[in-house]
Amino acid sequence: MYLESWKKVRSPVRKATTEYIKQLEQEVNKTEERSINLIDKLLVKLLDKDSQLKKLDSDILNLCKAQDLTNEVKRQKEYRDQIITWKMRAEKILRENESETLIDRNVNRNTQQCSVKLPRLQIPQYDGYILNFNDFYSQFEAAIHKNSNLSDVEKFNYLKSYLINDVEIAI
Repeated sequence: MYLESWKKVRSPVRKATTEYIKQLEQEVNKTEERSINLIDKLLVKLLDKDSQLKKLDSDILNLCKAQDLTNEVKRQKEYRDQIITWKMRAEKILRENESETLIDRNVNRNTQQCSVKLPRLQIPQYDGYILNFNDFYSQFEAAIHKNSNLSDVEKFNYLKSYLINDVEIAI
């Protein structure tokens, strides 16, 4: 009797799980633009129902008689397999979308970097006098050398533009 009441409690959870799987399947199998937000939302709901089912299934298995155990385990496994399959498909789509988004961001960032003209920096020129080196180098390092947006060639060109007299010839 106690077992049957647990199965009645589990029944609406299974129905909701099946409904989320159907909705997820429809969205994943769309040939047109998929709604990534909907897939993400359905995945969260599916994972919630999955955790509820795990608890209920465990309780039901503990109450099952030996002769019913095999059938119960088989039905639970079928449900788990479905949940895992659709969880993996949804996560794959979300990962692919995330990768595409990162690629788009990098392309946009690289395009912007290539098209931006940097202003002329106001760093004192270095003439080779040793007492002026620390002042020059600390400003050059902060503004140019440690700037990750500049390529090595750009950094070298900036360095050359700030050197005068014999120091410029040395390079």
